[in-house]
Amino acid sequence: GAHAACRGGLGNCCPNPRGQFLGCCTSAATTTGAAGPTGLPSTTWLPPPPHRYGGAGGAGGRASPHTYTEYGGKFANGHFKVGTAGCSGVGECQFETRREAQEFCDSQPRCTAVLLHPFEDGCAGGYGCYTPRYGPISENSLWDRSGGKAWVRGAARGHGTALGRRGGGG
Repeated sequence: GAHAACRGGLGNCCPNPRGQFLGCCTSAATTTGAAGPTGLPSTTWLPPPPHRYGGAGGAGGRASPHTYTEYGGKFANGHFKVGTAGCSGVGECQFETRREAQEFCDSQPRCTAVLLHPFEDGCAGGYGCYTPRYGPISENSLWDRSGGKAWVRGAARGHGTALGRRGGGG
């Protein structure tokens, strides 16, 4: 530990073998706050994770944007692991906005939906409440009743036919 005489001294201000302090040791530490605004939050703010998926750095337009349709009571169970295409989250990829989650979903061929979890304060870890999911779309009445939402991914824009439409005579 520090020499008993060093308490309250700033920097490396221990006495020499004769018990004499350097001139810089006349300053003392204080526990009073600096003058200025008060009432600021005491939490540490972290910036949102950078946008690392989609066309950035690619050969122009990696994935075509898909259509997304909101459905009540729809759900998908497959979680994208944290780190997939640079995503952040706790237990799965999470995003602060639906747009970011859908851009991520567009870049993942197996993505089938984007879910909005009905929680406050940015959900798990504060990374966001939108999670891209994969797997079969299923009905989930508890999800619907709790306020969860799902945007089911449809065909790529400009490709194929709309959901529920059948081709004509062959």
